[in-house]
Amino acid sequence: MGFLKLEVVIVALLGLAFKSILKDKWYSYVLASVPILFFYFFFNEFYIYFDRFPKISDVNEIPEMFSVISTFEVFLTLIVAICYFSLLIWAIDINKLKRPYLLVSVFLLLIISVKVSPKLYINLFEKLNFEYITWDLKKTVVSSGYLNFILYEEASKNYLFKELAKGSFSKKDSNQIPHLQIDPSGRLKNIHLIVLESFYDPNMFEGITYSVNPIHPSFETSVYPYKNYSVAPVYAGGTPQSEFELLTGVPALALFGSVEFNFFTGAKVKASLPNQLREAGYYTVATNGLTPDIFNSYNAYKGLGFEEQNYINGTTYLRKKKENLVIFDGDLFDQNLKYIDSVLQAKPFTPIFNYVMGMYGHSPFELDKERHPSFIEVFKNGNKLKNSRFERSVNQIYYRTEAISKYIDRLIALDPNSMIIIIGDHLPKIDKIKDLGYQLDNTKRLPFYVIKDSNPVKLEGEFKHFEIPHLIIEYLNKKKVINEKDYETIYMQILYQAIK
Repeated sequence: MGFLKLEVVIVALLGLAFKSILKDKWYSYVLASVPILFFYFFFNEFYIYFDRFPKISDVNEIPEMFSVISTFEVFLTLIVAICYFSLLIWAIDINKLKRPYLLVSVFLLLIISVKVSPKLYINLFEKLNFEYITWDLKKTVVSSGYLNFILYEEASKNYLFKELAKGSFSKKDSNQIPHLQIDPSGRLKNIHLIVLESFYDPNMFEGITYSVNPIHPSFETSVYPYKNYSVAPVYAGGTPQSEFELLTGVPALALFGSVEFNFFTGAKVKASLPNQLREAGYYTVATNGLTPDIFNSYNAYKGLGFEEQNYINGTTYLRKKKENLVIFDGDLFDQNLKYIDSVLQAKPFTPIFNYVMGMYGHSPFELDKERHPSFIEVFKNGNKLKNSRFERSVNQIYYRTEAISKYIDRLIALDPNSMIIIIGDHLPKIDKIKDLGYQLDNTKRLPFYVIKDSNPVKLEGEFKHFEIPHLIIEYLNKKKVINEKDYETIYMQILYQAIK
């Protein structure tokens, strides 16, 4: 509640600051309130329209906004603005305008605390126990207040920018990153990178048995024998950290916050995999089984180089049943296949980067009782395991592996000379996971599958999620990639670009 109180204080100060230069009339209070009321109205409408929260950097998008609205709407907006500012000018008290002490003081205070010395605002948030919920910005806004949220986001971005600047990352340096480069003489084949929420192999738990193998027979006899392993940056949560690694090719070091995606403004990150593919002539498209406000994915995907983004927000090809919490992988795959088929027909000579982020395996692991009844029982040392969440998750894996198997078969038939990668973002949160004996002795280690030109491939060694983009570059360039060793420098340069 501390931040709601702070929101009231800031709003009051802004209102009084505007009022301080107006005539002592009743209408002055109305005119002073209009910008604040408009801000809250705009904040709500922006979220409803774009399905994400505005940032100060979105001011740069105003010309684009005007380009997509009708001439009448542009005309109406201009008329309303002219009328308001005409009334505002008429209401200004010339004598008070000569001594705008309160107005200047309030704006100087905001500029200093957010722009000049952003650590001041960040420290204030921390002292008031502000809860920044990295996985759901909607809850963050509700707990903090609209204005506080925008000011905190801007302060965090400016603080990060200043810290990065200390590392001498000039604009020239940040635009010259020898990373994930594609050989022009290589082959521009289609790439399908499929990332799945909490996708794992239940058979990797020692001492755990099942009434039925949780790996569907169709999957078990196709790509399952070609299982590879990769270490994710997180366990049980933090999907955007895995996405960051899979799309940039560098570790998610979390040096300035627990989620790098939250710092993205939509500015171009040249070093990312999608942008490198885009520069090589690829059409880059992202499909996410959630809404764009989660994890700031809209701005992150835009900055990383996706030309098109698809979410479950009613404006893209992606749809889910209202009664389902999240879209089932099979439904997501069916829609993605139809979409990719249409893209291949519309752009027959353009290579495609098809990035899919499926969210079906998310806690609480709900099952559609009609379509996907729970039938697999879990046992530990011969006794039925009393862990309903784990049991639901295991049953999900059965249906998910069936869906993946069908998807791979149909995708190969549709696009045989391409690369397909199926990988999980992290292990799900499983109570007492160590007691269940996870065989890999590392709760961040996950299986992943690679299909090259219609053939599943067993790779040598173990990987990390940030090395997956290098596998893609190797496939395209037809030669081994020498991995960069100074990942921290590249990481800093990427964030420097992301927040501009």
